[in-house]
Amino acid sequence: MLSEENKVIDKVEKILVSCPYNEKLYQEVLQELNPIVIRTAQDEEYRNILANSYSIWKQLKTSLENCTLEKIIELCNEEHLYWYTRTIRGLIILMRNLSANNQDIPRELSLQNSVVELFVKIVSLKLKYDDIETSTFIAISSFLHNVTKKSVVFDRSILKSLMIFLQYPLEHPEKKHDLLFPYLLYFVNLITNEDFLYYFFRQEQCTKILYNFFILEMIKNHSTLSHYLKNISKEKNVGSSIEVGEKELTAIDMALVRLFSILACNESFCGYFEKLKDNDIPKTIDILHVMQLVITSSDRWDKFQLTTIMMWCYNIFEKLANDVTTYFDRDEEDEAKAGPIYQQLYSILDILVSLSKFQHVLEFLNSYGFLSKLVPLLKLLQDNLIRVNFTKDISEKITKVKTTDSVGNEILENKKLLKRIDYQTSTIKSTNFPEIKSFIIELLANLSYKNKNNQDKIRELHGLEIVLSNCVIDDNDPFIKEKSIVCIRFLLEGNPDNQRIVAQLEAKGAVKDKDLEEAGYEVKVSKEGEIKLTSKEKKEE
Repeated sequence: MLSEENKVIDKVEKILVSCPYNEKLYQEVLQELNPIVIRTAQDEEYRNILANSYSIWKQLKTSLENCTLEKIIELCNEEHLYWYTRTIRGLIILMRNLSANNQDIPRELSLQNSVVELFVKIVSLKLKYDDIETSTFIAISSFLHNVTKKSVVFDRSILKSLMIFLQYPLEHPEKKHDLLFPYLLYFVNLITNEDFLYYFFRQEQCTKILYNFFILEMIKNHSTLSHYLKNISKEKNVGSSIEVGEKELTAIDMALVRLFSILACNESFCGYFEKLKDNDIPKTIDILHVMQLVITSSDRWDKFQLTTIMMWCYNIFEKLANDVTTYFDRDEEDEAKAGPIYQQLYSILDILVSLSKFQHVLEFLNSYGFLSKLVPLLKLLQDNLIRVNFTKDISEKITKVKTTDSVGNEILENKKLLKRIDYQTSTIKSTNFPEIKSFIIELLANLSYKNKNNQDKIRELHGLEIVLSNCVIDDNDPFIKEKSIVCIRFLLEGNPDNQRIVAQLEAKGAVKDKDLEEAGYEVKVSKEGEIKLTSKEKKEE
């Protein structure tokens, strides 16, 4: 039944082997091949018959592997190279069409390797980025995407050729959707293979592809994700996390989110990202912003994925906590130094807060003694940050700025204030680490919820007093009062020792009755003078 198709493919192979000087021979064989290609695109039954023919696939593989590009080079004729490449493209488009119905046979024959190596040979002649070269790359990308839909077979022996292939769009002068989208879809499939990613992260071109292309080019110029990233990167008091609604996302957005979600959960990413952080902070921050966006926008993580994400997040958090300590020890008030630390810490804490809703993450953090690092960081910030209160008129215009230290004393040191607050724009600078304390207190709340060991640990580290002292309105940390009240409630619930400490502080005037009331507690003094903290809810019951 397929004898005619076999004959046509055989003719194509002979043309590709002989490299005839007569251009009409190419045109004639393409006239016979084109109807087959068109029919496989339009006729589902016909396409399925060809797609399930092992002999057809075998013949296509032989045709591509027998290409003699060396003869074309010897001819030194641009017109002949054009027709030769166009003939190759015709076969690849046919393969693309057939691979929509059958991926098993071409994958078994390693046709994915054949097309990559063939394209590398084509571009090795001379990179032109002309229409025929570009359309051949697009056809190969589409074929590779189809073949790798169900599973990806990675052959390390073609890694060098594969990396050349993957870099082709990076310098292309016309980065259009038709070029980018099939390439993106293929790359997303490719990175599901852990063996590939293991070697990919060790290639020099890795950052060039991930950062220069997928972030600087695709996200910023071809995706609506750039809108969300702009909000993340602004050093001002925005929401603690950014939600991405699937209905608002384009197909490219969805593919990019999947791409970076896969990378975030890969074990090899941990080592790559930590090395990048040590050598290139600006790129680290941009990649971290993307990771923050995709991780905080999903709650569909399994335990293995959560563990992998936590490994690199936790390692970075530890380093940043040390960086914050060093920064304040030097008392430099340097925005250029504080900015990178702040941006990274903001992203990491946002990720940790978002994932701390998972019990598995809480257990992970507890196993690493997270509280012994988190509470001291909160105390460090408490001692060094300035509380800021903006007074606004009816039109929301700021008319007055009040600044106080951790115990409520007003700060009047103009030089320091100018380093922390931009009075022209009425915004708080990164030197005052806006919203960081809010993140930490939210984390403490999640860690202490129905967990007496953590409740006790926070008390022993004197974190209870710090949380209590943040039951105030502070524009440096919007909603910190509300978060602190929730945290107090969780710290006191079922914990007499913590309740006793708070009751004693209240008796000394260190805690306001109103704060305790909002947390659901009230202080009572017995006839014997004993101070007791009681739950208002239990009393009502």
